[in-house]
Amino acid sequence: MPNPGRIAIGGLLRSPRGETLEISAAAGHGDSSKAEYLALISVLEAALDRRAEKLVVYGDSRVVIDDVKSLAGAAVLAPHAALARRLIGELGDVHLHWIPRVRNSNADALSRRPFLPDAP
Repeated sequence: MPNPGRIAIGGLLRSPRGETLEISAAAGHGDSSKAEYLALISVLEAALDRRAEKLVVYGDSRVVIDDVKSLAGAAVLAPHAALARRLIGELGDVHLHWIPRVRNSNADALSRRPFLPDAP
């Protein structure tokens, strides 16, 4: 905050058994697209760590979802896109879907948590 400015990430990883991992962390300085990419990468890494066999990702950044799906994305985001694609390749069965931000309120709240006055 502002954009660009301080950024943080938020994401949720839910298993078929109902286990949930919340991801919430300050992520330095950048713009909203960088923050969205770093959140996606964190979710993908957490899924790899947990040996996920199938992953469905719902993200509210059309820029990031479309960028990862295409090979001709924004040059400034290329390193993040390459890492996300590599992680997706390691996971195998990954499906990315864009959703409106109002349907992604849990992850959005997690991305704002590091900016709260009592945040760790």
